[in-house]
Amino acid sequence: MKILFVTRMMYPDVIGGGEISAYHIAKCVSERIPTVVVCLSERLKEPVIEKDGNLTIYRFPWNKSKYFPRLSNLEYCYWQIYKAIKKVIKIEKPDGIHFLNFGSIHPVALLFRKVPTFATCNGPWFCTFGGYHHGKSCMGCSWKEKISLGFNHWRWKFPVYLAYTEWSHFLLKTALRICKCVVPVSTAMKSMLSKYGVKDRCLRVIHNPVPVLKSKKKNEKKKVYTLLYAGRLSEDKGIHTVIKSLTFLNNVHFIIAGKGSYREELERLASALGVSQRVHFKGFLNSEQLEKVFLDTDILVNISLFFEPLSRSVIEAASRGIPAIVTNVGGNSETVLNGKTGIILENINPETIVNAINTIINGKHNLGWWSKNAILFHSEQFTPEKISSEYVEMYEQKIVKNTHQAVKFRHYYSPGYGRGLQL
Repeated sequence: MKILFVTRMMYPDVIGGGEISAYHIAKCVSERIPTVVVCLSERLKEPVIEKDGNLTIYRFPWNKSKYFPRLSNLEYCYWQIYKAIKKVIKIEKPDGIHFLNFGSIHPVALLFRKVPTFATCNGPWFCTFGGYHHGKSCMGCSWKEKISLGFNHWRWKFPVYLAYTEWSHFLLKTALRICKCVVPVSTAMKSMLSKYGVKDRCLRVIHNPVPVLKSKKKNEKKKVYTLLYAGRLSEDKGIHTVIKSLTFLNNVHFIIAGKGSYREELERLASALGVSQRVHFKGFLNSEQLEKVFLDTDILVNISLFFEPLSRSVIEAASRGIPAIVTNVGGNSETVLNGKTGIILENINPETIVNAINTIINGKHNLGWWSKNAILFHSEQFTPEKISSEYVEMYEQKIVKNTHQAVKFRHYYSPGYGRGLQL
């Protein structure tokens, strides 16, 4: 059995949660069965083939449209992915195709009906406006609400954009419905997919894998503690609320790793509150730089209003023995055991954040207790070994029992069919 993974882009070309998770999914599955990846790359002019044990990665150039730049991320991109898949299929003859990340699912999945197809959904893009507003989906908006939101979002261009997004969601729904299995990365995502029209029998929750990473023994008592936020800088991530909480915590520093236009607003807030000396903006950090920051971190914070499908930074923190303080939105409740590996907040304000921090650093349990629980929780839920076994079990159920489909597929896309292979 051989699986072909498809993703628009993949680590290390892009250091985003979705692209990193795509790599680790493919890597951990390749430890059990032959695995192939097709992706696009903005840095290439010619296709490149990479080998890593049982994993083969085909990276194709991502050509951008000069006159219609928005199409470079939409239909023109989909067309390039489709052509890349057809070329690789003739070489590798996979038994199944697994689409990772929303950027590759539609409409490409509609074009490969002769093989079992799968789709991993790791983003909350189920509504007309590309996400969630204050933790709630606009998926069920009335047309009156869509027009109102559309005008506020796009102004006089909204009829065109609204029509396109509706058509795009029609394609996405159709693609998901023909998949043998749709894989939400959290139970919260499963609920959203169910509302989106995907049948429950086709849904299977599999978390993203996070390898066991370096951890540093936590001191029981310290003079100064360090909070960390890692991600994009925007208002819906709640970073401003954490900065406000520092006015009540004299022995706490806050490291912010990420980039975004909201940084200037956060810098002004820190200065106005007189805590700028304890707020450290690091900008975008690569994996090695972030690793060094993690080693000196005591608590990770993810005080987000945005619907978090499954926060990778929280799981990475747990693997390093770092407790987390998160809001109860999306899949956050699946990345933290409340009161054991961190604190889950129902209400978001400086007071609740201060109480959560004090519970961890000054409560009845020392920091080492929280750290041990976090490492144990990660080892039980998010290791590559566990996740890869769940993926392979799914493939065995959906592919091996339908072997005749795979045989037809391999015959249809054999090298002798059509124009042959040219990378």
